[in-house]
Amino acid sequence: MTLLRIHFAPDDVARVRIAPSPDPLAETILSLPVLQTDRLGGAALARWRERTRRSLRPGMRPLLDLAPAGAGEYVPEAFTHAATATLAGSLDHTWSLPRRQWAADFHATERLRPRVPRWIHELHRGERKWSNLLHRTLHDYHAVAVAPYWAQLLAAAHTDRTQRALTAADAGVGALLATLHPEIRWASPVLSVPCDTTADVWLEGRGLLLVPTFFWPKPLALLDNAEPERPLVLRYPLARDLAT
Repeated sequence: MTLLRIHFAPDDVARVRIAPSPDPLAETILSLPVLQTDRLGGAALARWRERTRRSLRPGMRPLLDLAPAGAGEYVPEAFTHAATATLAGSLDHTWSLPRRQWAADFHATERLRPRVPRWIHELHRGERKWSNLLHRTLHDYHAVAVAPYWAQLLAAAHTDRTQRALTAADAGVGALLATLHPEIRWASPVLSVPCDTTADVWLEGRGLLLVPTFFWPKPLALLDNAEPERPLVLRYPLARDLAT
């Protein structure tokens, strides 16, 4: 198994935080591959998939190209690491990313998707035509695919966060990290997370932000677009079995 090994300095253990809720933009993006294949989420999301597909409009087609099903471990990183409380806040953060981060994101895109559509090239070069289109389309898609279920997602995230906070209070941060997900391993000072390539990252005092995700079924850490001055974002599935 290929692993991302996250190395903690002593200060980093004290800087582990759990986000109070999923990120609306990330959930919107991560729902797109699930929408396009029964393989992700399976029968548990069949009714959501059916309702959402009926609500799609032709203008939303670029989103299916941006985050396709069947592209391995690929997710469009620039849209999935902001971890703010609102869709508008995460979009604002995404559009304000410096060019070096868009370049890093496109490098990952080309590596994992050699036949990426040309308009995605233009988006990463800063073509306002495409950023404006995506801004509107993401709002429209979010309104039919994620917003109607947001109260339930928040309730599930609140319950999960409370349980994990109790784990940290009773048994320490190490126990919290060790019980995030069956595929995540904690052997102090290293947290090992499944990844598409083997890599090491040293937190060096910036800490770790744990963000729950509903739509993505596996742990997800984004490195190509990480911001060195902010905590590393690690997403973990809220439900190990969506049927629950």
